[in-house]
Amino acid sequence: MKVLINFFKNNKRVIVLLTVLLVLLMSVLTPLVYRFFIKRTEKEAFASAEIAAAAINKNDLFSLDYDASDLEKESYKALKESLVKTVAANKPVKAAYVLVKDGEDILIASDSETPGSPLYSAPGEVLFGAGEVDLSGAENGKAVVLSPIQNAAGVWVTVVVPVFDTQGNLRAAYCNDYLASQWNDRALLNTIISLALVLMGYAVATTSLIIATLNYRLYHEKNSLLKANEEVNKHRKEIESKIIEINISEQRLSKIFNLVPTMMVMTSHLGDIYDANETFLNTLDYDKYEIVGRKLKELELFVDESFCEGCNLLVSPEQRFGNKETVIRKKSGEYLDVLISVDRIFDEQKNELVFSMIDITQRKLAEEEIKRLIKKYRTIVAVSNTGGWEYDVGNCGFYLSNEYFSMLGHVNKNEDFNVPSSLQDDWIGLLHPDDSDAAVKNFSDYIESNTDSLYENYFRMQHSDGHWLWILARGRRLRKEDGSLSEIIVGTHIDITEIKNKEEKIKYLNYHDQLTGV
Repeated sequence: MKVLINFFKNNKRVIVLLTVLLVLLMSVLTPLVYRFFIKRTEKEAFASAEIAAAAINKNDLFSLDYDASDLEKESYKALKESLVKTVAANKPVKAAYVLVKDGEDILIASDSETPGSPLYSAPGEVLFGAGEVDLSGAENGKAVVLSPIQNAAGVWVTVVVPVFDTQGNLRAAYCNDYLASQWNDRALLNTIISLALVLMGYAVATTSLIIATLNYRLYHEKNSLLKANEEVNKHRKEIESKIIEINISEQRLSKIFNLVPTMMVMTSHLGDIYDANETFLNTLDYDKYEIVGRKLKELELFVDESFCEGCNLLVSPEQRFGNKETVIRKKSGEYLDVLISVDRIFDEQKNELVFSMIDITQRKLAEEEIKRLIKKYRTIVAVSNTGGWEYDVGNCGFYLSNEYFSMLGHVNKNEDFNVPSSLQDDWIGLLHPDDSDAAVKNFSDYIESNTDSLYENYFRMQHSDGHWLWILARGRRLRKEDGSLSEIIVGTHIDITEIKNKEEKIKYLNYHDQLTGV
């Protein structure tokens, strides 16, 4: 005994190990033993339910209507009496009943309870709605146990036995209800007794193991120290390798940050500037030492002073400003139009904002030039009293002037040249059937040619009073300030009906005698 006392005093690690082993053993054995006794309980419950189900008169059961009218039927009373006797003969069973399927719902045919009882259900009452319980396990003809169901009377374990008709079809199910607490109590008691026996055996085995390991302790500790030292060296090398990788990644990111053609500046969430790339510094004529450490607001970078305040509203990584147009100032005071995006970066040590700005000044100038040319063109069209039109190849937008509609007999159909018209309704739909295909093809071929050459087309269009007008359509694709082609085609529709009529008259006179018509 003294040897064992000294062992426990000087070998705490072994004691902890044995305790852990005991806990692990118990954690493994407990559910296995408990499951074994639960299975045995289920087996006994299955046998009891199958005997009761076999005693059911199927003719009585399948002759019912499963509604309140069954209460007066002898077949219902006989079934009810059978269920009551089953519960009386088997005390663990708290309720017995028979279910039938009606479409997706499960109805009560009869139960063992008297009216007024908390567990009583009237014939035809929907006990379970669609999808509330799964009886598919009973379709193979064997008894099953449903998952515990809770109601006002408690938590219940239900044993279900399928009931087939003479043709072998699953028509009903016999059920026994057990209180979940009583269902588990017997299995729990048997489990405790079994585990107590296991603990006694384990105590004997542990005592033998302790005696056997007395001379092994020093050898074991030595090996443990060697392995621990190896692990420490392994982790140290891994950490050093990770540090090298991080340094390389930071160098790469720094190069990318400074080489991208987009202006970028990094600040704290309070607006303190951490860094700016070469594009930002060169474009705005700053040196890095002039801005790092200062507030972004101090640079008076944004013409719209509220922009910086809006950036402070970004409070999570998911929030951002994406591709918004604004105006910024260079150090010299010159203005630049930019497309700006702002993202917030979160990590354990920093909370930063990253501003990305693309200079779109030249693009804005080009857009203004196109607007100026279009305005000029519209003025010329209005003064010349011809029908003006525009076509945006990018969004297939078709725009028409008031003169265009007036020429066709429509007054003020389109009061605003900027309002999109329908290419189908206001042009193609008004073309003469003999001219439609050729006119549309001519226009489509011009769009696909992607040139600024002159577009010219002849066709007939219907006037509002029904007669046909000969139209000369001309147009040209505009160029941007940098010389590239834009998406805008502008043109006119000119009424040449009178000219066409004169041409036809001259042609007629050239081939006919004026006096005889021959």
